Amino acid sequence: MVSLLRRRSGWLLLLAFLAAQPGCNTDIEAPHEEESGADATVPDSGAEPDVSDVEESSDDAGGESQPVPVVNACGGAQVLQWRGSRAELLTPCGCGGVLVCNGSEALRCVGEDPVNACGGCGALSGEIGASCGSCGGTWLCGPDGDALCVGESRANGCGGCGPLAGAPGRSCDGEDDQESAWVCMAADDVSCRALADGGNACGGTGALEHGGIPALPGEACADADRLCGPGVLECSADRTALVCTGTARNAAGGCGALRGVPGDPCGCGDQGTWVVDAAQAGGVRCAGDPRNACGGCEGLRNEPGGICGADEAYVCVGENSTICLPRGGVRNACGGTEPLEFRPGTSCGACETGVRRCVGVDEVACADDAGPAAFNPCDQSCTPLSGGVPDGACGLCLAGVLACGDGPVLVCEEAPESEIRNACGGCQALSGEPGTPCGRCRTWTCSDDGESVRCEVDPALPGCATEPVRCSDLRAECSAENRDCAEGVGGADAVCGGCLDGFEEVGGQCMAAGGSVNLGSVCTSDTGCPPGAWCPTDTTERRCSPRPSVGGLEMPFQWVPRGTFTMGSPEDEVGRRAEREEQVDVVLTRSYVVQRTSVTQGQWEAVIAAWNALPSHERQMSGWTGETPAFGTTPSCFLSTSGTSCTTSGSNPNGPVERVSWWDAVVYANILSLLEGLEPCYTLSGCRTGTGLARVGGGCGATSNSCTSGTFSCDSVSFPGPSCAGYRLPTEAEWERAARGGTTSATYGGDLDGTSGCVTLDGAGGISSGTPLADVAWYTCNSGGRTEVVSSRAPNAWGLYDMLGNVWDWTWNRFSDLHIGGTDPEGSSTGARQVRRGGSAFSSAPSVRVASRGGDTRDHRSRGIGFRLARTIEP
Repeated sequence: MVSLLRRRSGWLLLLAFLAAQPGCNTDIEAPHEEESGADATVPDSGAEPDVSDVEESSDDAGGESQPVPVVNACGGAQVLQWRGSRAELLTPCGCGGVLVCNGSEALRCVGEDPVNACGGCGALSGEIGASCGSCGGTWLCGPDGDALCVGESRANGCGGCGPLAGAPGRSCDGEDDQESAWVCMAADDVSCRALADGGNACGGTGALEHGGIPALPGEACADADRLCGPGVLECSADRTALVCTGTARNAAGGCGALRGVPGDPCGCGDQGTWVVDAAQAGGVRCAGDPRNACGGCEGLRNEPGGICGADEAYVCVGENSTICLPRGGVRNACGGTEPLEFRPGTSCGACETGVRRCVGVDEVACADDAGPAAFNPCDQSCTPLSGGVPDGACGLCLAGVLACGDGPVLVCEEAPESEIRNACGGCQALSGEPGTPCGRCRTWTCSDDGESVRCEVDPALPGCATEPVRCSDLRAECSAENRDCAEGVGGADAVCGGCLDGFEEVGGQCMAAGGSVNLGSVCTSDTGCPPGAWCPTDTTERRCSPRPSVGGLEMPFQWVPRGTFTMGSPEDEVGRRAEREEQVDVVLTRSYVVQRTSVTQGQWEAVIAAWNALPSHERQMSGWTGETPAFGTTPSCFLSTSGTSCTTSGSNPNGPVERVSWWDAVVYANILSLLEGLEPCYTLSGCRTGTGLARVGGGCGATSNSCTSGTFSCDSVSFPGPSCAGYRLPTEAEWERAARGGTTSATYGGDLDGTSGCVTLDGAGGISSGTPLADVAWYTCNSGGRTEVVSSRAPNAWGLYDMLGNVWDWTWNRFSDLHIGGTDPEGSSTGARQVRRGGSAFSSAPSVRVASRGGDTRDHRSRGIGFRLARTIEP
């Protein structure tokens, strides 16, 4: 205490001495405020603006502003900042760190973990380059900054790694024409045996099931709560049951290594405890860490920012003490009286990877500079690498490894495709060779996803042309439908008949007795689906899907199956932009639904009107202080006959809603979720709503085609990921899988032919039909310069309309030239623009392809941009 008083007295004497010196200038130069580029003016010519980068600049000079009648949390007068942005004391930073006071006017990050070898936070799941998995994988860097086990073959149904002579449980040719099936004898061995009463394909006894439904070893399975990505059914140790095996989730429910083990000590003097927190970097946080606001581990007698006298406040001196000083305005950001060369908290270093900190009351130094290696480990320059990190996974089936090449750029070193793909075109090891026999009148046949083979009847085999289908042939099919099999009479084929014991007929399906049909259930008609859902019988994916109704307007959604697909465009695709359409493999582990059309003007009006009509105590949503305000019901540019300007003469209820920003779309998704009794997917904060353009659905005025300045926006939005229950924007990967509808061509109508302009085929000066694109999309060659009624062009195979043309669709992802693949990718975590996909009525053919990508700022509204919603449906 005596020491503290002496130091305080010394400071006061120094202040008095300095104030008495006539030649001492105590005026501090005011800092330059951060500047950003002005909003771009969008011409009303009808052409959609291409993606453009908006650069921001800021001055790094660091003086102090004049005194203001407030004191920040560190005892100063200026707004606290971290790396150039406003920040709060004791909030998370970096890789698990926390912000503490750095003098009176700035912050610093303490307690951080170093960035790992893959560019992420925390320990890696494995050593890069080392072997992993039980079936021959290698640890490589994944897209999320963690190690990814790549190249591991999926275990076979018996639990081994090698191919099997037959798929367990499938029929085979036994002795004396007995009905026989392949049975697991060991991890890599099966035998064709007649199943005794109660015998199963695992070589034990008892019926084999998964999730209450008959199943067989080797089939794919999903356990999103326990596994990362899809799994495979394996025989249990006692051979009486099936177990869904795969990569297990960590204790925080994530898929990477944790920064610490839950329950272990952490923080200052190990006085804290690691606890699970999926929202934190590394999946855990240090709870109970006694670190103080100055960054030390001892308790503070007085907290920084507290008032201690007339125009005085407590300021940190070191890590474990504070001192009472005149507040900001007469002192610099470090507590001294001399002008500082740079402002604390700003970036510094060779590649701007460090941050300036106070090292004395009048001195600032650059700390934690990672150097050029943090940007470009290939040539130690400040030119950032794109496309991953060295030793990262890449290429077909993620079987390649990224390495430094000339340029320097990253190149993918991988084996020829013939050595990577299996005989079915997939990435997994197969149980048998396609086209080879697997039983009497049966051959191995590739599954639809190319990742496995099925043992199926082959009438082309000698002596099999007239062979009737037997129940042994239908074993898997009938089991999947929970039905008995009835042998044919008089040479007729066998058929799947009544429901198995414990199941009952519900809407054309055999459901568990006492159960009910859910969203995602296979269906044959609307009556076989739960209330508020329908059965899309006009598509190849007939699953019960939501059909919410508001104000008498129905909004049908379409089920999209989870699975693996290639996102991006091949090198020879007409119109391809190579820098942003690199092909990457994507695995979506959850099935989901996508709105069949873009949100229409009528749907927008009905949903927003229903929201505005709610009593104030029911109209609550995060992001606003107090009552959530009423929103605009008519944002669109009601074009009727001409594309030259907007008109307010009336809306087109069946036209796509447009002139809606990304922020507008996010709020609409939350509203529909609340109206449907679902938990909203988005948590908003700091939303600003005024009148006119400044409110949700405010449009762009009477005649403007687009606008950005003065439109509605919020400070931030958080999203828990695709696991949320409510309606949301699709991720970019979800949008492309849905748009392709199972195809791989440039459009779901076919490939483009390379024609640069609009070819007249109908004698009327435009294209109305007869080409792959014109049949499925409204674009510049056939739209007449205006948007058209939704679903007036042909849908894709999954029943989705206008995925190409008419209006662009907003997606959740931030825009980056780098195409990010992997499992359930959500794209870049940084960037000033959001991805829009699909092209519009004002776009030329190259932009109206499934792989075409564009981006705009979140507050941008345009007559060529709309959106459609998605919702996760667990399989």
